[in-house]
Amino acid sequence: MNRTRALQAVGLSVAVLTAAVVHSDVTWSKSVQYDGGKTPTVSVLGDLVVEVHKSGGLDTLWYRVGRLDPEAMTVIWNKSVQYDSGVRPSVALGPGGAVVEVHESEGADTLWYHVGRVDPARGAIQWSKSVKYDNGRHPSVTMDTDGNILEVHVSDGFPNLWYHVGRLDPSGNSVTWSKSIKYDTGINPTVAFAGPGVVVEVHESEGADTLWYHVGRLESGDTVVEWGKSVRFDTGVTATIGAREGGRVVEVHKSEANDTLWYHTGALASDSFSIDWGESVRYDRGVGPAIGVGARGEIVEVHKSQNVDTLWSHVGSFSEGVAKRD
Repeated sequence: MNRTRALQAVGLSVAVLTAAVVHSDVTWSKSVQYDGGKTPTVSVLGDLVVEVHKSGGLDTLWYRVGRLDPEAMTVIWNKSVQYDSGVRPSVALGPGGAVVEVHESEGADTLWYHVGRVDPARGAIQWSKSVKYDNGRHPSVTMDTDGNILEVHVSDGFPNLWYHVGRLDPSGNSVTWSKSIKYDTGINPTVAFAGPGVVVEVHESEGADTLWYHVGRLESGDTVVEWGKSVRFDTGVTATIGAREGGRVVEVHKSEANDTLWYHTGALASDSFSIDWGESVRYDRGVGPAIGVGARGEIVEVHKSQNVDTLWSHVGSFSEGVAKRD
């Protein structure tokens, strides 16, 4: 734990935020329970929100569609609906309400995906069938507004990190995947688009509780990512990252020492292969945090309680007057 984090931890004992509070350059709403379960992830596109998670007691997968109210700093959720079985789901929203979901099988280290489309009027998703696309563990997926897709995962035998580039089929029912390519070593990777042709990735080192990031370039139509070097930026576990167009990023993770949740904001540096990070700031307690960031900076964070299998969310927004660093 760095010195800044240690100083902030002293005397900060509120488990659930009870009012909007400004930390660094993000304003967070209070924490609100919205469901039960484990390992939630979330994606945001304008005021549309899609969340997926695993059941608390069974290896079943569930989704919720929500509507973001930025003025009230809340998400209005529709009911939770089972859509498959498995573990460790990840979801991404794309053009026209298209949805791509990836998950790990509950019985083997195999990876599967669904394509779906949101029906906003019903608050429901019409899913295609589940299709195996690789072997591995802990997948994460992101999609841009043109239907370009990037997926990352851990290999099934060793702590190696791999990625696929994909393209949403014009029919909206399938993804055309490129071959799987190794890009680093580590565990628990997550990935997000940070604007046209730019991706950001974070992961945890194997056995050392240190957090690392990459910035990469992926032009439309490419099947290979041009990655920058891996850079250490903090200590902790289970990091996830989201980004808005223009290069603003938000990262959340759990402390390696206890069940406190922390976030960073940052901005892509002028070389576009590095991130200029702000300080690490505590915002709640819990485990398994995940974050979704819309193109205009809409932020939704989800996590599991540190004590029981309940799921909680925050809505956040970038504070006014905080400019992108050059």
